[in-house]
Amino acid sequence: SGLYDRRHAHARLYPLALHRLHTGNGETMDIVGKMDMMIGIDSGVIHIAAGLNMPSILLNGPTSLLRWRPRSKKCKVITKDFACSPCVFASNRNKRCLNRESECMSAISADEVIECIKSDFNL
Repeated sequence: SGLYDRRHAHARLYPLALHRLHTGNGETMDIVGKMDMMIGIDSGVIHIAAGLNMPSILLNGPTSLLRWRPRSKKCKVITKDFACSPCVFASNRNKRCLNRESECMSAISADEVIECIKSDFNL
């Protein structure tokens, strides 16, 4: 289930929740360095993947791409243009979504991510 496709059994997928692990930067970089690809939100981990020039997909919603876009040609971005985006910026001191849900994030579908993997990374 999930993103795993039997036709691409060679692709290794590492379930990873680094934000819940108590890892140091060195250990995090070691774990990320063993991955074939990173898919994540705008966090330090996606920037580590970009710094390693690893194929990656940024699921972007509330943060400013002008300011925080990973600087790697191998990092693709999936984002939605909502009138309230980016909301996590200087004008929003609470650093929280002004809506009940982060609509900009929930609007990104798994199908979009899978299509990005297939079209941009040939996996």
